[in-house]
Amino acid sequence: PAPGGRVVVAGSRAGCGPLVSRRADGGTSRQDTVPTSCWGCRFAAELGPDRWLVFSHHRVDSWSRGADGRWTYVYYYYGEPYDVAMSPASGLAVPIGSYAGTAGVPVFSAASAEPAYRLTGFREAWGAQFTDDGDTLYLAGQPMDSTRSQAGVLAVVRARDGEVLRSATAWDGTGSLVLDPVQPWLYLVGHDRGWYRAAKVLDRRTLRPLAHLVAPPASEPPGVLYPMLDAARR
Repeated sequence: PAPGGRVVVAGSRAGCGPLVSRRADGGTSRQDTVPTSCWGCRFAAELGPDRWLVFSHHRVDSWSRGADGRWTYVYYYYGEPYDVAMSPASGLAVPIGSYAGTAGVPVFSAASAEPAYRLTGFREAWGAQFTDDGDTLYLAGQPMDSTRSQAGVLAVVRARDGEVLRSATAWDGTGSLVLDPVQPWLYLVGHDRGWYRAAKVLDRRTLRPLAHLVAPPASEPPGVLYPMLDAARR
């Protein structure tokens, strides 16, 4: 992902290559050659000009380029990152993965290689999404004082500083979080015990559960599920 509806393309012929930010309609692209080894890298995200996050097995590398043209990075431990939630308006990004450590889940910005702040009440982020105006972050994850087998927390967070405005118990099978673009609904998508793929629907104004949808059991573990909303019917 990249700002303004752009996407990042990471290309390589010999284990490392430039990161390219390209418009989804095939228009102009922007290329930054980030001086990092791409071996083991899983995906990247552009926060702004000369600001990148590069995700690999147990880490997030936060890259920035100074006025002298030199690249520097700060390394952060993060267990098994598999996604990133990016604000469409405020240049913020939240890694999604299995373990952020005892310092809390970092929230990065375009302004600095250091996190803008940390969500200190969470040790894992299972799913997250910003509202279209960038003001609010919805996040489901594991609280700092619990284990993955216990219920998580669904939090409504003020994006500019990380203050939790409302919270409720979150389904412990959550693997992704999606906001409905038209209705005031929120979807938690993941799997119940027994490899049942499932989704829970909540009213995001009250965080009250509305529905629980379950698919037939799978023959193998479901892995990471990426929900996509029907573009025609919303």
